[in-house]
Amino acid sequence: MCFVPTLPIRVRPLSPHKLCVFAPLFDSVLVDQIPSGCFPQDPEVAEEECLNGEVDVVRINGEPVIRTGRDVSCFLVELRDDGDPALTFRSLVIGTLFACVRAVNSQLGFFMPDLIYISSINLMLLIYIMGMTWSKALPRRSMVNGTRFAVLGPLLEIINHGEFRIKEHAIATWIATSASFDFKTSAELNYVIQTLYYNTTVHAMTPILAGLSVAGFG
Repeated sequence: MCFVPTLPIRVRPLSPHKLCVFAPLFDSVLVDQIPSGCFPQDPEVAEEECLNGEVDVVRINGEPVIRTGRDVSCFLVELRDDGDPALTFRSLVIGTLFACVRAVNSQLGFFMPDLIYISSINLMLLIYIMGMTWSKALPRRSMVNGTRFAVLGPLLEIINHGEFRIKEHAIATWIATSASFDFKTSAELNYVIQTLYYNTTVHAMTPILAGLSVAGFG
């Protein structure tokens, strides 16, 4: 027995060039009425059909009706892959830099009555601006090929390999947002209180290591 949707409902598309229809209400049908897409299929064959656009699917106003898991894979899951690298020197540097910026911003908010807080959305936009500026301003390997500076080509390839794309943007944003939380509730505040109220000299390395220990080991 397979389930076929009877009341399709339009949902928000996952990509600007794909619109999908989802049917949360189903009705059972007889075995001889089972659509061909409900039968098990070789995963490699199904993947090739998805990539080639050869999937047999019912469409309403040009939009596919999602009935099976194969339809979900073909029409709901984005198959696009630009092939560009994700974990690069640029994404690591930008992500780490903005992680430090937001960590300082969050930590200062604990001691100051008013603070301009950098949200994740603003952080993402700032990372995009810096990434695009990096890719346009810094030299690339193609600029020195065939010149006396060609020996610097491998280094420039690491520093600025090309356009700032979505994968690098995602990695840099994840690094910045995951590592930019403040230490409000950590043992680091004990040393701050000792310095402010008890006139106790605390070496800078002590609260730094304490904060890293709490952040790393909970």
